[in-house]
Amino acid sequence: MRTLWITAPLFVLVTAVAAAQQATPAVPSSKPSLGTVQQKVYAIGSGVTAPELLPSTLLEITEGKCKDKHHDTATFFVIVDSEGVPRIYYFLKPLGNSLDNTLIGMVAGDRFKPGTRDGSPVAVASYLEMEIGSCVEHFKDDAGHKMTRPRFESQPNQKLGPIPKSLEPLELASDALLMPSSEELASGLAKVGGSVTGPKPLLFVEAKYSKEALEKRIQGICLISLIVDAHGMPVNPRVVKSTGYGLDEKAIDAVSFYRFHPAMKRDMPVPVMITVEVNFRLY
Repeated sequence: MRTLWITAPLFVLVTAVAAAQQATPAVPSSKPSLGTVQQKVYAIGSGVTAPELLPSTLLEITEGKCKDKHHDTATFFVIVDSEGVPRIYYFLKPLGNSLDNTLIGMVAGDRFKPGTRDGSPVAVASYLEMEIGSCVEHFKDDAGHKMTRPRFESQPNQKLGPIPKSLEPLELASDALLMPSSEELASGLAKVGGSVTGPKPLLFVEAKYSKEALEKRIQGICLISLIVDAHGMPVNPRVVKSTGYGLDEKAIDAVSFYRFHPAMKRDMPVPVMITVEVNFRLY
């Protein structure tokens, strides 16, 4: 029997400004600059209307044999600014597979008719629900090995609405809640402590044993450093304490599918660097 343990405390935080460029997700070049002016963020209701999704470029759905079909729903917290551009967005419920990165790219590329307050466009916090039809595609890699990967079977259906009270992460009624300026959003890695709260796990994947380690009954701890970006996704996982026998690679594979509620600074998501402990034990 195998188990994956995480250290307590769960994360070891490290400040590393040099790594910030790697942690910053790609942003479409068409995204307008927010500038240095902060925008007050409003909740839908009480004179505040929701943003409306505009027609956008849809995913390319490839033809091919597809098995193990699934129908899932992923949800995001999204702040759409007064220009109709999503500025802050992170997972509330991820899929937990490689399609999550594609969904983040879709949200980044979405454009909206901005929400309004008393008829004027404002920044609005919303709950974005994406209904996804997916399946497992079978293929062969360059070496001829049989492989599988998830892919979209149909176009995701996006729905925007008020954030359920049970999930609302921000005190949106507060007049003090401001969306950061573009300079603040690009300021790099934060350090947990003070006004910065650490990331919280949404999803873990158990690390598998390698064949060599299982045959030799190897046990040990592998330390992995990674950046949890502002969307709650792991970035650049790297081994900082090796276990060997193929277990390092298995730990990296598992950590790549971890999902988080991102670290928060003044109620806004920020990237941080953490270290997680993957504990390999046989029973």
